[in-house]
Amino acid sequence: MRQLICQMDEWDGLTMDDIRRMEDEAKEKLDKMIASSEVSAVMKECAQDVEQK
Repeated sequence: MRQLICQMDEWDGLTMDDIRRMEDEAKEKLDKMIASSEVSAVMKECAQDVEQK
């Protein structure tokens, strides 16, 4: 819970564009991890399910 509150403080004042940029950066990082086999097959399936939604 404490970590969540700290993260909320970090997001205070961000615009929707800032948040979308952060989401895009996180997606790129995850895509690279998936491509380099740093995550298990289960995570690959999970990522594909999310993209389909």
